[in-house]
Amino acid sequence: VTPYYQLNAAHNDDDYILYRLDALGNDVPDFGLPSSTTAALMYCLDARNTYFARQSNRTNAIGVNMYIYLFGGRQNIQLKPEWRWKKESLEYDRSALHTRSKRTLQEFIPEVSYGFDNFRLTYKLYFTDPELLSMQDYLDDSDPLNLYRGNPDLKRSRTHRVAIRRSYYLPPHDLSMQFNGYWQMTRHAIANASDYDTSTGVRTYQPRNVDGNWAIGGQASISRALDEKKQHLFSNTLNLDYQNSVDYVTERSSVRNLTLQETAKVNMRFKNFLTELSFGAKFLHAQTPRENFTTINSFDLRYGFSFQFSLPKDFSFNTNMTVLHRTGYSDASLNDCQFVANAQLSKNLVGGRVGLSLDAFDIFRSLSNVQKVLNAQGLTETWHNSLPSYVMLRIIYRFSKQPKK
Repeated sequence: VTPYYQLNAAHNDDDYILYRLDALGNDVPDFGLPSSTTAALMYCLDARNTYFARQSNRTNAIGVNMYIYLFGGRQNIQLKPEWRWKKESLEYDRSALHTRSKRTLQEFIPEVSYGFDNFRLTYKLYFTDPELLSMQDYLDDSDPLNLYRGNPDLKRSRTHRVAIRRSYYLPPHDLSMQFNGYWQMTRHAIANASDYDTSTGVRTYQPRNVDGNWAIGGQASISRALDEKKQHLFSNTLNLDYQNSVDYVTERSSVRNLTLQETAKVNMRFKNFLTELSFGAKFLHAQTPRENFTTINSFDLRYGFSFQFSLPKDFSFNTNMTVLHRTGYSDASLNDCQFVANAQLSKNLVGGRVGLSLDAFDIFRSLSNVQKVLNAQGLTETWHNSLPSYVMLRIIYRFSKQPKK
């Protein structure tokens, strides 16, 4: 039996002051020259969308980690109940809204598992509370085409999760196998809903609770040596997942995602170098009765090769090359094929305590600074201004000190 107690505290001050300089017309001064021109800012203050917020959170958690052994210790039950109580406060000032909110939350988080040998079955319940700021009744219209509202009616979300694990090891064949499975269901999940007004072109965002999110899946993995000296290793992992994703896309949307993913690797060690061959494949089938949705049957393929060897004078060199191929997406911009090569040259100094490393990423500049992926609702998400190709010099210092006897 191991009891424990945890205390977490956080404080955050935030302010957002918005000025509408367009209210000054063409007579926008150089603020600060002279200093009296700063007063002109008060004439164009957007008080409706200016806010000041001060938030404090304190979470106490007390629990116990307890094992009950059965049948002479061959089987066991682990109990890990935890009780949390939270105190939160928010001072929020925005136009005509001046609020001082406080709340005290209590949560009982049970976790129980049963196991024997290399088998484990676990159940856990946990909660997610909406932010106090999201529950304020405000409207942000600083962007006239994209409005943001709070939602005072938000509820706490609750997630149930069951996981199972079983592993085997066969010494005569030097074969390791592991099987994992899970089921998860969330009530009152917090979604960021958006309502689109076709007559005005205005989109309104607001957090809302939604039900219907659940997922089930499993994983099987094996690994074994390919030679007696265990210099060459093979590993393979297969994942199968089914997810019912419920969210808001102008209206309530339920998308069913079936994902099958395979990853295989061969690692080979020789006298002065290491090499790895890898292959990965992912198949996604997504469907929904949502209007204007095209059923997705996509493939993501990945071929990889890496090579590492030692050079004289304590130098080492390693490189990895990967082919990324995506196909089957209705969005043509997601169907692509890219070749990515990285390299690293490193050297140890001062008996290995100092290391120099020159890294080059995406040597042939194949990747774009715009990244696109598909989310669980079958929508394309885009990130801009990433840095896919660059060179970096690193200096590493390692130190250790043995305790005095």
